[in-house]
Amino acid sequence: MRFNPRKAALIIVDMQDKLLKIISDRNKIIGNIRLLVKLARLEGMPIVVTKQVKLGEIAAEIKEVLPADIVVFEKKSFSIFGDEKISAYIEGLQKQQLVITGIETHICILQSVMDALDEGYRVYVPPDAVASQIEHDHRYALSHMARLGAITLPSESLVYMAMKTSEYPGFKEILEAVKERRRNQ
Repeated sequence: MRFNPRKAALIIVDMQDKLLKIISDRNKIIGNIRLLVKLARLEGMPIVVTKQVKLGEIAAEIKEVLPADIVVFEKKSFSIFGDEKISAYIEGLQKQQLVITGIETHICILQSVMDALDEGYRVYVPPDAVASQIEHDHRYALSHMARLGAITLPSESLVYMAMKTSEYPGFKEILEAVKERRRNQ
C-alpha cells in the first residue's frame, strides 16, 4: 500500500530536550520531523505528540511548527499504545496508516511500532526521523521493525510520495522545508 496522507496520522514520540541532548543527530531528526509536520499541516493529517513523564517539555524547534492548540499526551509506558488515552485517541482518528517518529528508536519507537502493527495499522518509520543514543541500537531496531512489516523510508520519500507531482498545491512550501532539511543534515 502506497503512503497516503489522507489515510495517515503523524506520531511524534518524546521529542523532549532531556532526551534530545543525548542524541548525536539532534539537528537531523529535528529537521526531518519539521518537514513531516509541514506535510501534515498542508494535508490536514492529524498530529499526535507524546512526552515521557518527568523528562520535560517538547523541544522548542518542534513545538514552534506544531499547531498552537495541539494536545501533548504525557505517558508512562514506553509504547504509545500502553497508555489508554493515547491509544483511544489514535483509534478515534480512524486512520489506517501511521508515520511514527521520535526517540529512542530501540525503546519507545520499537514498542510503539510493534503494537501499531498488532493493531492492524500500516506503519511507516522514517529512519531519519527516529534516533537512539547508540547508533547500532538504532540500526538493529529499524531492521527488526522492517522484518515485522513496518515500512522504512526516508522522510523526503514520504513527502514526495504524498505530493505525487510538482503541481502539488503546497509544492513551494514543501520545497523550502526540504531545502532547510538538507542544510541541517
